[in-house]
Amino acid sequence: MISSQLTTTEHRDARFKLAIVTSLGSKCATFVLQLLVIPLAVRILGPALFGVYSMLVASLNWIWSCGIGIGPSLTIATAHALKEGNQPREERYVSTAFHIICLIGMLLVLGFSIIAHYFGISDIFGDQYLIYAHDIKLGLTIIFGMLIGILLLGVVEGAMAGHQEQYIINFCAMIGNLCSAAVLLVVLLRAPSVVGMILCMTCVAYLPRILTAIAYVIFIRPHWMPKFKSFDIPTAKVLIGTGAAFSIMQMGQFMKHEIGILFIGRILGPVPVAGYAILVNLCLLGFGAISMQTAPLLPAITDAIANGEYEWIRGVYSRGIRYAMVYACLVGLVLAVAGNLIIRIWYGPSVAPSVPLQVAIGIAFMLQVWEMYHIAILQSLGRAWIVVMLYLGQTLVFLVLCVPSIERFGSAGVPALLCITILLCDAWMLPILMGRTLGRYPSLGVVNASA
Repeated sequence: MISSQLTTTEHRDARFKLAIVTSLGSKCATFVLQLLVIPLAVRILGPALFGVYSMLVASLNWIWSCGIGIGPSLTIATAHALKEGNQPREERYVSTAFHIICLIGMLLVLGFSIIAHYFGISDIFGDQYLIYAHDIKLGLTIIFGMLIGILLLGVVEGAMAGHQEQYIINFCAMIGNLCSAAVLLVVLLRAPSVVGMILCMTCVAYLPRILTAIAYVIFIRPHWMPKFKSFDIPTAKVLIGTGAAFSIMQMGQFMKHEIGILFIGRILGPVPVAGYAILVNLCLLGFGAISMQTAPLLPAITDAIANGEYEWIRGVYSRGIRYAMVYACLVGLVLAVAGNLIIRIWYGPSVAPSVPLQVAIGIAFMLQVWEMYHIAILQSLGRAWIVVMLYLGQTLVFLVLCVPSIERFGSAGVPALLCITILLCDAWMLPILMGRTLGRYPSLGVVNASA
């Protein structure tokens, strides 16, 4: 029994570490794209066109949350089915998830068609964007179509994560980012355009993951092939019930990161929003080092709970939060002190941020890493709904005060407001909730917590 448990733990640790290593490779490819090619795009397209690109992406990123958290909930369900050796149950979960996402996709297509028919560009973005009408219409159509495809991709990748195969997803993401960077470089040098950039950043970047998912379903795990007879209403209720919390969390993240871009672009125009969007992208790039640890946590902690390995969970949390905050303070300090200089040199003086904006962004980065790591662990421990309520309250306060903050303080008002809402609503509560959650588990046990 002990030998079996050790084998299980070693297997999980190996997959967990492999996921982190491949995630590092994926993030390095993202660094190449964001820090080498995107600055060139800003200089070639100019701040106005790059601002238009940022607005288009931000306007549709809410679609990520329309998957109602099917990916994470499928990861949990698949991990349990795998533990029990119950392949028919796994097949039922995957088929049910696929049909749910297809239904959501059809509703989104209907809604997008209605909005496109009844609302014009000036209604959504403002009159100052009418001169970019062609790029906006074509760009929105491409982004929308790809995001629907990515929702379907999330079904397969959610099941793969349940098998602790996150490392395969990460490897494909790395290849996609490298291909995207190479093709975008060619496009920028030969025929620069907003639409060309969108094609490279969406279609090319996700192509390896899409092809891998198709190959998985056809050749490696054909029992994942969707069958309508395998659709099951009780299973759908379980998936939606578990995933709804993750979906609300994704919507909250959209509100905090993308709504600020949309409001700044609408109120201040395409040039100011370009500089703010660059800072947001740098922060998201910085978060990548944290997501390398948090992305594999859901299947790993689910497996650890199933095996009663609570000390492993405590070890992962105690080490992880220390490393995460040391990293967050270093990156946040660089952004707060040298953000203007870095962007002025790397992206060009036309998009350099003000001092208040760079300071607020740096502090917001530190606070969001603190929040992000606690949330990832708590969600994996089954406390998703409590976390969602805290996060949702913070997001609603942020949303209500966002426009007045921009009108009063300009772009810097958004990250400053973000700092205030995080401190007031959940930064103090999350460690308390974590201590109580981990305290429920007996201190027995086990094993090597090196991960």
